[in-house]
Amino acid sequence: MINYLKPILSALLAVLALAFAFGTASALRSIRLSTAEGATVTASSQLTFIGTELEAGKQIICDVTLLRTVSKTLPKTAGTPFGRITGVAIDRGSTTRLAEGTTTPNCRVGALVERLLDITPLLSAGTPASHREAGRGILLWNLTGSGAGLWTLIYDSISGTLPEIEKINLHIEGLQWLILIKPIFLALQTCLYLGSAFGEAFITRRVTTGAGANTALTALALQAGSGSACPPRGTFRGNFSINPAAITIELL
Repeated sequence: MINYLKPILSALLAVLALAFAFGTASALRSIRLSTAEGATVTASSQLTFIGTELEAGKQIICDVTLLRTVSKTLPKTAGTPFGRITGVAIDRGSTTRLAEGTTTPNCRVGALVERLLDITPLLSAGTPASHREAGRGILLWNLTGSGAGLWTLIYDSISGTLPEIEKINLHIEGLQWLILIKPIFLALQTCLYLGSAFGEAFITRRVTTGAGANTALTALALQAGSGSACPPRGTFRGNFSINPAAITIELL
């Protein structure tokens, strides 16, 4: 009798396992955020730009805030756009490009860099974004007119033990950054970078608790400029606070 029941029990367990797997997969086809459709979410960090070789002597450190519009619901499909970067606020401590011989007081640089004179996000190659003063020495750059495929938020994947998740992995596609810098003992150098910046939003009990730059995955290619202060490939390091501070994540 027991031998007779074994095939039946095995088949039943297989069916239950398949049903559970199908139900879990079906429940995770989309992610819904507790924000209004198209709401602006800000992410602020003391952000470090550095070459992918992580040579500290060439780093640039500034307080940066990203303004992002995000979709309320996004399909759980890698490569799906779910928002855009609409603005970047940089606390340079100055509101105009500085003259040679001076430096941005609220940004720090590595030992191989004498001065940082300017740092500008671009709408497209050769076209700087417009800006306004958002506070004493803080410039808010308007990126709403950026070209298609630029400054776009892309969903990559989720991490964690389903149905709970620990991270939403994402990247900013089409980031363009222009830096005017003076290395020690050398003339001014202009460094133009283009590429995608990768990061992750941290989730605890389906509520966002912050975000971080993925230094290992990010590799912005140098498009123009050369010299000791312009690494051939650049990356970011930083942990972001998010506002609204606690966005609820619902798996659909």
